[in-house]
Amino acid sequence: MRRLLLCVAVFVAQTGFLFAEPLVLEQADNVLAPKTAEVGLADIAYQYDQAKITDNSGNTVNTLTNTAIIVPLFARYAVNPKLECKVSIPYTSLNNKSEPTGGASITATDAGLSDQTIGAKYKLYDNIWKISGAADINVPLGQKSSTITSGFRNGLNIKPAVLVSREWKKLRWNFNLAYDYKSEYSDENSVKQKLGDELSAGIGAEYDYAKVKGLTVIAEFIYDSLQSATSAGSTVSGSSGSRMDGVIGARFNKGNIKTKLGLDISLGDEKYRLYDYKIIAGITYLVKC
Repeated sequence: MRRLLLCVAVFVAQTGFLFAEPLVLEQADNVLAPKTAEVGLADIAYQYDQAKITDNSGNTVNTLTNTAIIVPLFARYAVNPKLECKVSIPYTSLNNKSEPTGGASITATDAGLSDQTIGAKYKLYDNIWKISGAADINVPLGQKSSTITSGFRNGLNIKPAVLVSREWKKLRWNFNLAYDYKSEYSDENSVKQKLGDELSAGIGAEYDYAKVKGLTVIAEFIYDSLQSATSAGSTVSGSSGSRMDGVIGARFNKGNIKTKLGLDISLGDEKYRLYDYKIIAGITYLVKC
């Protein structure tokens, strides 16, 4: 049940760092020069997940396949050398397929606006080590779906974070520590739901590829500790645990245009994965205000 709940809610519950720099993690230093805006389609994503449900004898009784295409309209603005603000408005297309063994398959599809995210980052310390505080707020304004419960709208979720960055041995290192508080909400069937809070830690490294100006190669690792979810006031059995993600990719910036492309592979126990893999892409444009 935990797997099903997460699969249909991931598209709005994971907004915390989906539009961060450079790929998934956020860097402590400012991304933009002061009085500069960044607009475009950031963190376009294709997600794929497949889970096989087995009986006590190990026989597969059902195969669940969930895919999603997420296209977030994104804007970020550097108010001054210390403060940046951002907003993301994602359009999401979902396809959930159930294939019971020996039975007819059932497919549920829907598309529309998911919950929006607003956020800010403030630089606290700027030296060899750069330290910032950040917070993202998931605003429950996504559409209500008649076919995929909780697929587009969750509760008012708040994600504060501490961001640390520094340069060392020709690499730029980014460290993130965040706590994602998930509030309770009523789904389309008026059932009270609460996804488990998450404690997230991540480390990433960026390397500027000297042979191609503007090209940066990136590798990241993220670990999430999950608390129990609740449904109708009752704890969802087996919903607490942990998951990991390995991310590789690159960013290419030329002039006022910024692009990126990456692959996110979910690791660890399949029970807690949000997806098997995710392809991330983005293209944005810088505007001096």
